[in-house]
Amino acid sequence: MSGHRRPSIYDRLQKRTAARQDKAPPAPRHFDTQSMAVAHAWLLGGFGDTDELVPGMPAPAGCDYTFDERVRNAADEFMGVYRIGTGRPAELAPGARARQLLEYALPGLLARGDRQAWGEGQIVLQHPAGTDPQAWLDTVLALWPARLQPRHGMHVTALTFDQWLRETLAASEGTIECYQFIAVTPLGLRPIRTGHPNGEALASLWLRRPTKEHAPGANTPHTAHCRLSLPGRHEHPPRHLTRRDDPALLERAVATALPQDDARQAIGALVWAGVTGGNRLDQLTALLQRDFPHLHWDTDVWSLQGLCGSMDTDTTPYQFAVALRLAEQRAGNTLVLDCRGDDTTVAMHLACAETATNPPPERGGRSLPPSTRTTGAPS
Repeated sequence: MSGHRRPSIYDRLQKRTAARQDKAPPAPRHFDTQSMAVAHAWLLGGFGDTDELVPGMPAPAGCDYTFDERVRNAADEFMGVYRIGTGRPAELAPGARARQLLEYALPGLLARGDRQAWGEGQIVLQHPAGTDPQAWLDTVLALWPARLQPRHGMHVTALTFDQWLRETLAASEGTIECYQFIAVTPLGLRPIRTGHPNGEALASLWLRRPTKEHAPGANTPHTAHCRLSLPGRHEHPPRHLTRRDDPALLERAVATALPQDDARQAIGALVWAGVTGGNRLDQLTALLQRDFPHLHWDTDVWSLQGLCGSMDTDTTPYQFAVALRLAEQRAGNTLVLDCRGDDTTVAMHLACAETATNPPPERGGRSLPPSTRTTGAPS
């Protein structure tokens, strides 16, 4: 008989305890408080996965404008919708439909980003309207593979994306460097009164906090070359009570995100929600004519409504995903302008280096569909 003794259960437990003790918690880091480095962003909307769409090609089957006999307006008429095709009948309860969308998109969410770096980060879930935050967290935890959950776990936030970004950047010290921000907006029964079909979307944003010891966007070899600055949020009198051709309300928000004139000249594209009522379209047109005369409606101004339909929710994560796609394609800067609120305007500046320091995403380098660039463009 060999003198070898198989380890007992106590030996194995002692080994696991020692391993946990060896892995000490990370030391707090000193972060930049003015910007986030952007590694990648992914948008799934009513026209499908924007990474898969190229000019001149139709949208993927089942991800286009359609009618749903269960969705009707106040006159009991069928409502046209932009529905994400998940391969099975769509649920109408917000929680159930959000689960469907997340389950359908999960392979794409897990395949993105540097798994080793994001394994040390945190997933931030913007819980869908009409759902309970704890119930949504339980849903995501049940679907997300346990071995791929990040070290700092998952966190549900009720903040809009720009509010969460501002609150996160306010802390100059911390242990979390990488974030995956996931937003889901399921299509519900209640029609949105914008004159545009209802839609739904899912977006995931991979963000990294630069440390003060390194330049923003270059603190590790895995960090992308795009940088999202501190967003500007401006509260003002109701825009529908102001002059139609006065861009002052928009200019104040833009001035916060772009304080220098040369920064405005470097903007190569603008992404807005696409809601045209309440003087929004006229004031946006005046803003472009005065501060961004080099931008063209047909190529440089993009409407989220044209890609995903109308959504009665925070649309800034989805706008930002489109902005990053444009920035990657053009190697230039983009501006996100959210003027959905009657008395609030949000502006976010996405700056990109002239030369990319990383290879493009595995399905990147393609253009968004030209037929959906903008909604309500002046003739």
